Amino acid sequence: MTQKAKWKRKLILQGAASVFIRKGYNATTMQDIVEECGISRGGLYLYFDSTETIFYTLLMENSQSMELDFMHMMAESQSFREIMECFFDEQQAELFHAEQSMMTATYEFFLAHKSEQDKRFLQEQYDRSVTSLLRVLEYGVARNEVRFHDPEQIVRHIILSIEGIRIYTVSVGVSHNMIEGQIEMLKSLVMGFEHRFGMRGDSEC
Repeated sequence: MTQKAKWKRKLILQGAASVFIRKGYNATTMQDIVEECGISRGGLYLYFDSTETIFYTLLMENSQSMELDFMHMMAESQSFREIMECFFDEQQAELFHAEQSMMTATYEFFLAHKSEQDKRFLQEQYDRSVTSLLRVLEYGVARNEVRFHDPEQIVRHIILSIEGIRIYTVSVGVSHNMIEGQIEMLKSLVMGFEHRFGMRGDSEC
């Protein structure tokens, strides 16, 4: 793929993400993306044949981005605590501003896609997240910064807990205090941080 083609593909994905955030998955059409990107319909179909394909690509690239961020920070010899702080801060920021993320569109997408292929894709994304985060915990252990009896189960607990907060945020709505408190609990589990929000009376939905 030429540099120009890579640039145009990136432009399409960025434009599509903006539309999905604004309209959700179900309401987004290829025409919406054409108008958002300012390209011809033929130009869009040269790269992607459906909103489904575009959304799959966005999900995969988001997963790859997290993995690359972890690898970059470990290559720079950042501390385990610094890496995990960055991870939790990013999760909290997205939860605080769920309306500016693809969170709602993602749940719409998977509610509408229940084939075995879709389930395999979702499982692969989950497994990839587990592998990426587990690599960070093993990095911390190797540097003698932390010790875990069962790091894989801790990673699965973190991912499933955050996923639960995401679902509740999208479906019901959660206060920033509640989100912050739950993220601090997860930090405490992984890094031994003192949970500063457990006794606060305003930590409610």
